[in-house]
Amino acid sequence: MKDVALRDCPVEQALRLLTGKWSLIVLFRLADGPQRFNALQRALAPVTQKVLTASLRGLEEDGLVWRQSAGTVPPQVTYGLTDHGAELAPVFEALGRWRIGQDRPALRNQGTGAPSSISPADRRSDQSAAGSGAR
Repeated sequence: MKDVALRDCPVEQALRLLTGKWSLIVLFRLADGPQRFNALQRALAPVTQKVLTASLRGLEEDGLVWRQSAGTVPPQVTYGLTDHGAELAPVFEALGRWRIGQDRPALRNQGTGAPSSISPADRRSDQSAAGSGAR
């Protein structure tokens, strides 16, 4: 029963939609505005042309990315976020804030999930004292 409920969970559905290795990074890069394929590939190095093409096609099929091809030789293909894809911008901003928070010592805690007022230096000295048997 729980497996059925998880498949109906909107968060799980969203995560499944965005599971490709490069999907979130492509969407993040396109959040700055439309880009031509080659510029996008350079920004995402070392992604290969084949992998980037597959990722963009999948995102286009899911309605997150649009594709515009100019009828030129060689073809000039531009990609951008659809309105639906652009709705992910606040998610990227939240991820950025979350990651920045991971760099602040007062917010890091040894896996308890609670904020800590103990500095990393104090933690290290406490751990080395505990390791040596002295307190």
